Amino acid sequence: MEERIKNYDTKAKLVAAIEGLIEKKRLLNDSILNLAEDIKIKRGQTSTRRETVESRISEKTVELLKQDGGFEPAFNDAEVVMFDFGKDFMLVDGRSKFSASSETILKNSFHLAILLESLEDQTMRYPRLLLLDNTEDKGMNSDRSQNFQRVLVESLSNFDSTPYQVIMTTSMVDPELDKSALCVGPHYAKGMHTLNL
Repeated sequence: MEERIKNYDTKAKLVAAIEGLIEKKRLLNDSILNLAEDIKIKRGQTSTRRETVESRISEKTVELLKQDGGFEPAFNDAEVVMFDFGKDFMLVDGRSKFSASSETILKNSFHLAILLESLEDQTMRYPRLLLLDNTEDKGMNSDRSQNFQRVLVESLSNFDSTPYQVIMTTSMVDPELDKSALCVGPHYAKGMHTLNL
């Protein structure tokens, strides 16, 4: 009888351990289901947020392109700018091929639009720093370059409360901006070198 009691006692302990494991498994399964639901919700929110931000960046890029001054006729009537970072492409109303100078304006306008969106949307994770070192690439004329400089300054003029920095190199400084506090650093005339050795 004592042996039976010991066996029953051992079996009771095993049953209790198994029941504990079953309960632990149930709790873990509930936790997995809750986490899966949270992930699903967050993915949906991320997707919605991404679409919203991409749409606003597209709208801002279109606004900037329309201020190009008529140098690229397709920019005057632009309606949508599509982009994909993963595939490394940008389309204006489904078109990707433009003159070299128009592509420079497009890329710089896009980067400026991202900065503008980050200044309006404080939750956007973007460093609020814009470096434009290719403003005169590929046959850019001075009128177009200076127009873009004015558009850039004007578009940023309402953002005094949020810190940001724009660094733009150019050899065709707009004469009005050249006299302002926005221009820093020396001017390099022909024959002068940045590294004077």
